[in-house]
Amino acid sequence: MPVIINAIKKQIPGRTGRGGAFDSAVKLLAPSIAKFQSAGCRDIRKLVKQLNDAGVMAPSGRPFSYGTLRRVLIRQAKLHLGSGPRSVATAANQRPSRPYRSRPAKPSHQLNDDHLIKRDGRYGD
Repeated sequence: MPVIINAIKKQIPGRTGRGGAFDSAVKLLAPSIAKFQSAGCRDIRKLVKQLNDAGVMAPSGRPFSYGTLRRVLIRQAKLHLGSGPRSVATAANQRPSRPYRSRPAKPSHQLNDDHLIKRDGRYGD
């Protein structure tokens, strides 16, 4: 007879005080952030610019900064409201490839080896 295990989804404990206020602000921000992310804006810096241009305020009531949006995205992931910020590896994998540009060759100079000639038992001038 097969054994069926009904897993209980991990509940996020309710926070009080400033943490609870931050959580409620994150829940209110989730749809607007998801809208920009679904439009293809995944980079945190670009999301900050888009949110600030749209007039969306951070939980503090000020414009978004990189750190504030990162905290909001991390909390969204913990509350199961979004995917959270991308890791560095994910961001690098999603970066469009660029063609390799070779560096121009160094110009060839006629070096004067007079400064390497040994004088009085020493090298140099």
